Amino acid sequence: MPTHWFASSVKRASGGHLNPEAALKTAPSGGNGSATMSNNGHFEIPKEMRSMAEASFDQARKAFEKFLSTAQHTAGSIEERGATVRAGAKDMGTTAFSYAEKNVQASLDYAQSLLHAKDLPEMMRLHGEYVQTQMCSLAGQASEMGQIFGRTAMEAARPRN
Repeated sequence: MPTHWFASSVKRASGGHLNPEAALKTAPSGGNGSATMSNNGHFEIPKEMRSMAEASFDQARKAFEKFLSTAQHTAGSIEERGATVRAGAKDMGTTAFSYAEKNVQASLDYAQSLLHAKDLPEMMRLHGEYVQTQMCSLAGQASEMGQIFGRTAMEAARPRN
């Protein structure tokens, strides 16, 4: 059925003028579920159409409620993960600050030991010891920072119930 049936019915029923009441009285009916005008002039919606509309409305309401529930759960999960990441970042920051403090202290100790060196061979020995000690220290620090980062990432990615 063309979508313009209403407008053409209005024109036919009213002799070319727009008259909605006349159009509704001449609108196609014939049991196909379309709305009709009753004898007393009230607009009537068939029961089948009304029950379909109510069922559609109930489905839409349930879908919306499920959407809201899922959105609230997701927001809560993001907040939990954010708290986990913030705690991990705080731990990493505290650890990095501690390492920086230790490394600066080691550098100051090295500089002081160089000041007390008696000759070039002793300075070279002190330098070799410092570099070797710092390399081991930095490797351990990098390993520990990697472990902290890995734990934080695994905790944040773990499924929540």
